[in-house]
Amino acid sequence: MNYPNTNHHRRLLLCGLFITALAVGGCESCERPTVPVMPDPRLKPAALMIDDLGTGPRIVEVKVPVPSPQLRSTAAANQTPGTMTGAAAIAAAKAGATTQPTTDGFLNAIQYYDYAPGVVFTAVTSPGYVTTIALRPGEKLITAAAGDTTRWIVESVQSGSGESAQTLLLVKPRKAGLQTNLLITTDQRVYTLDLTSIDSGTYHTMIAWNYPFGDVVMIRNQVAAQQAAAQATVATGLELSKANFNYLVLRQKHSATPPWCPLRAFDDGQRTFIQFPPKVTVTEAPPLFVLGRNGDAQLVNYRVKGDWYVVDRLFDKAELRLGQAPQTIVAIVRADAKD
Repeated sequence: MNYPNTNHHRRLLLCGLFITALAVGGCESCERPTVPVMPDPRLKPAALMIDDLGTGPRIVEVKVPVPSPQLRSTAAANQTPGTMTGAAAIAAAKAGATTQPTTDGFLNAIQYYDYAPGVVFTAVTSPGYVTTIALRPGEKLITAAAGDTTRWIVESVQSGSGESAQTLLLVKPRKAGLQTNLLITTDQRVYTLDLTSIDSGTYHTMIAWNYPFGDVVMIRNQVAAQQAAAQATVATGLELSKANFNYLVLRQKHSATPPWCPLRAFDDGQRTFIQFPPKVTVTEAPPLFVLGRNGDAQLVNYRVKGDWYVVDRLFDKAELRLGQAPQTIVAIVRADAKD
C-alpha cells in the first residue's frame, strides 16, 4: 500500500500557517487605509434575472412528427449502384430530399412537416381554393419567391400581434395541371416547397412545421443562459428596500489603488456582500479579515460566488490584505458603525 508523502503535506501546512500568521500579525508597521476609493465606473445597475421572473425553459408541444428523408441511413444510400452525374444526379438528389404528404402528418386538416434544412416540402393546391402556409409564430418573413409568378398567386397576411404574430402565405393556382416551386426566406430559416395544382378539388388546407431540432437547441440555449445567470447571481430573495449600501472602501494613502480593490459593499441585515472587479476572485483573491474593537484581526469565513465575497455576518470594519511587508491593505468600513 502506498502512503502519501506526509513530510510534504506537513511542510505545505506549516507554510500556509506561516503566511496566515504574517497576514494577521505582520502588518503592525503597515500603513493603515484612510483614503476613500471613489465609485468605480465599472459598476453597473442591478439587472432583473430570469430566476426573478420565476420562468423556466419553455416547453414546446411537438406535433405528430413525419419521418424526413434526410434521416435515411448512410448504408441505404450507399446501396445505390454506380455514381450518377449531371441532371441524373440532380434529379436523384431532389427526389430523395422531397417529403410527400402522409396521413400520419396531419393534425385535423393541417399538414405538419418536420423542418430540416435542404428538404423540399410538397404542397398540393387546386384552382378556386386557397392553400395556407403558416410560418412559426414570431418568425419574420423576408422573401417569398415563386418560380412561376404569372400563373400562381402568392400573398402574405399576418395573424396576431406582437411577439405572437404569425405570418401566413396564401397560395392560389390560376388553373389545374401546374407545377412550380416556392422559396421562403425568414429571419430564422429557409423553406423550399414544390407546388402542384390539380382539378379534383383536393388541396392542402394549411401547411405548418414541427421544429424538433430547433426546439432542442432553443431549450439548450435557455438552460445554458439560466445557468450562466445563476452563476452571475450573487444571492436570491434580497429585499433591496432593506439593503444597506452605506459602506466605505479605503485604500492606503501612499499606495495606488490595487487592481483587486472592491467595487462596492453592502449588507441585507444578515449577510455582507463585497463585489470585486471581473475575474479578480479567480486570479488574485485577497483574504478577508474582520477587525475587532481593539483592532485585532481575525480570519472570517466567506464564500466566493462569481465576482463576490459573501460573508454570513455583519461587521463594522474589515480588511483585505495581500502580500508581505509592506502589505497592500484595503479596508471596508460601515459608515454608520459606532466607535
